[in-house]
Amino acid sequence: MVEQSSQEKILVVDDEASIRRILETRLKMAGYNVATAADGQEALDQFNAFQPDLVILDVMLPKLDGYEVCRETRKTSDTPIIMLTAVADVSNRIQALEIGADDYVVKPFSPSELEARIKAVLRRTVERTQDASTSKTTNVISIGNLKIDLNKRQVTKKNER
Repeated sequence: MVEQSSQEKILVVDDEASIRRILETRLKMAGYNVATAADGQEALDQFNAFQPDLVILDVMLPKLDGYEVCRETRKTSDTPIIMLTAVADVSNRIQALEIGADDYVVKPFSPSELEARIKAVLRRTVERTQDASTSKTTNVISIGNLKIDLNKRQVTKKNER
C-alpha cells in the first residue's frame, strides 16, 4: 500500500464490528486518520466532532439508517460520502446518489477497490479545495465567535455548527 502524503480523516460507519476493524486497520496502514461509528446517531456525533474529509457509510444501521445520516450531513456539509452496503437494488443506489452520496459500493466488496475509490474521491475533493484556496487570500472568515469556512461550507458559532 502507498502511504498518503497527508492525514486525511475518514469516518467509517458500519454496524458490523468486523467490517469496521478491517477498514480501520487497512485505512490506517494506508496513512489515513480513521474514526468509527456503529450506528446512525453515533455517526452524526462523530461527524460533528471528527470533521472527516470522507465518510464510508453503511445503509442498514441501528437508530438512524444511512440514508438519514446522509441527509443530515448534507444539510451542513459537502463532505464526500461513499455508501458501503449489502443493499444491491438499483433503486436504493439511485436513492443514495440522489440524496447526496458520491459513490455506492455493494458488499461483499474488495477492500482494494474501496481504497481506490476513496483515493479518487479525495483526489477530486483536494483539487477543488486547492483551486478554491489559490483563488482566495483566505478561506476562513472570523467575526467574534462566528467562523465561516468557505472550503468546507460550514458556519460555526462558539465552535458549534
